[in-house]
Amino acid sequence: MKGFDKKYIRIGLLLVICACLCISFYFLMKNGAESLIAVKDHAVNTMLPFINGLVLAYLLNPIMKAIEERLMLPLFEKNEKLKNKKTLARGLSLLLTIIIFALILTGLIVMIVPQLFSSIQSIILRTPSYLASLNRLVSDMLKNNPDFEELFNTYSGRLETLINNEVLPALQSLISTVSSTLLSYVYGFVQSIIKFIVGIILCVYLLFRKEAYLAQCKKVVYAFMSSPERANQLINNARFTNRTFGGFITGKLFDSLIIGIITFI
Repeated sequence: MKGFDKKYIRIGLLLVICACLCISFYFLMKNGAESLIAVKDHAVNTMLPFINGLVLAYLLNPIMKAIEERLMLPLFEKNEKLKNKKTLARGLSLLLTIIIFALILTGLIVMIVPQLFSSIQSIILRTPSYLASLNRLVSDMLKNNPDFEELFNTYSGRLETLINNEVLPALQSLISTVSSTLLSYVYGFVQSIIKFIVGIILCVYLLFRKEAYLAQCKKVVYAFMSSPERANQLINNARFTNRTFGGFITGKLFDSLIIGIITFI
């Protein structure tokens, strides 16, 4: 019965993949490559919150695991009256992990955003002095070079006409284009914030029940593979990749933390 189930599960998955490929080929033949690219972009945009949730869960899992194994579980094991110690330890560890992540994100925003606004404000405040310096430079150049002054007086009328007839209308159209683009950027930023919040919610669900989801993924792997040996090999490769990539990410985070502390000092 198990072999029968695995056989038909593999057939069903292959049929779904073939159907997706046929639909993609149909859209490609009917509407061209641009529509297929648009469908791909729409699919990626739709899946972005789930991708954000998976990435956040993968990055925050070591922190939650360390808090749970080194702090919460030893603390709750001493209290014999508590029930559901593992669930309570997992919930508090997850809460502390999210708080730590929020504090780090808030700290980065507090450090970066005021500096950005300060730089923009400094540029705006110094613009009149820059223009005054440029005006003095042009005046001195014309005063010390009569040929340039005569040339400037000759073409000043044409220059004024050019500015009024071509430059100013172009600037008006540019300002309207920039305004519409700015609105689209604001709309995109709001959408990104919403997707990020959805990703955090998904991250919380994944971290809280990570063992159950990993067990389900293993069942899918064993059902799809033709033999248990291949499934075990794929799982072992995934574990090796996780250890290698996880160690690389952990090392980079510690490296960035040390550099950040040194830079702050």
